[in-house]
Amino acid sequence: MKSPTLVVPDPGQAVVIRFDGRDVVLWWGKGEGDREVLAAHDGRLMTWESVEAAVAHAEEAGWEIDWDAGITSDQSTLMDFSGAQRRLESERAPVAPESAMFLWNFATDVSHTLDIPFHDKGRLADECYEKLTKATIPSVYGLDTYKLQWTPAEFKAVRRIMADAVHVVRVGLGVS
Repeated sequence: MKSPTLVVPDPGQAVVIRFDGRDVVLWWGKGEGDREVLAAHDGRLMTWESVEAAVAHAEEAGWEIDWDAGITSDQSTLMDFSGAQRRLESERAPVAPESAMFLWNFATDVSHTLDIPFHDKGRLADECYEKLTKATIPSVYGLDTYKLQWTPAEFKAVRRIMADAVHVVRVGLGVS
């Protein structure tokens, strides 16, 4: 795993993820080439105890802050991965589309930030991602609602990708 010593989104904002049963505050935003990245140091994601602590750190470090984003705990963005993680714990648990899409996107950002392999590409993976997007934001496809229905192969693919996404995030947080 190759990673620059320090990665800083420019501009950035504090985000909260609910992962492995706890809330974690990270710094997220635009990186090189307009790719989304997270603040990282020495190959690990940087975390804080609160949104306010992350914003204070960013100010002290001279990082550009996206002031339009949440800068306090009650304004912050929460990405809850609990539903996606529950699906991995039980074959019977349904796929929670918003949680799964958030986790997939977040793992992509972690992978890009830290150069950790994330195996989320391919025809079947693309079809699954499109279904998650339709279920989460159907208006993008001109729909009012979208009911998720998976083929057995898609169901297996989503489970595999979610497991890999959890692995990528755990490695990024240094808890794998």
